[in-house]
Amino acid sequence: MKSVVFPLLFFGFFMFSLSAKAQDLSNYSQEKEAVQQVIENVFEAMRKNNGAALEVLFHPEMVMKTIGVNEQGEPVLKEGSARGFIDYVGQERPENTLDEQLTSLNILVDGPLAMAWTPYEFYASGEYSHCGVNIFKLLFNGERWQIFSITDTRRKANCPE
Repeated sequence: MKSVVFPLLFFGFFMFSLSAKAQDLSNYSQEKEAVQQVIENVFEAMRKNNGAALEVLFHPEMVMKTIGVNEQGEPVLKEGSARGFIDYVGQERPENTLDEQLTSLNILVDGPLAMAWTPYEFYASGEYSHCGVNIFKLLFNGERWQIFSITDTRRKANCPE
């Protein structure tokens, strides 16, 4: 009897773990799609000069950083203002001038934390301006995903264009 019980228990636990893993992967896929939609909404708000739509996507403690290069060619970290960015995006413009186009999107999710790596090309007034990479960090606040950090690079050299 003991020789039959152990294999049955093992098989049962094995099947349960496969079922739980499949559920996790399904949820992971759904969460990645939700995070992607938030990121796409950022760029849509920029194209429409809609600061109010952008503000909803940001966590109240949103942090913005840019990694650049100083006059000596050394990397520097500059802090920006989420409020300043929202206000800038919301300015009236005679034409659509802010168009950031992602060249790829890599999203990772672990429970209420998500991170996205998004290389981009930026166009101002239809003209190519610069390229770089954004790193978005998002928090699921129990109801929706919100961006709590954006760090980016900006460069004119070594761009795909």
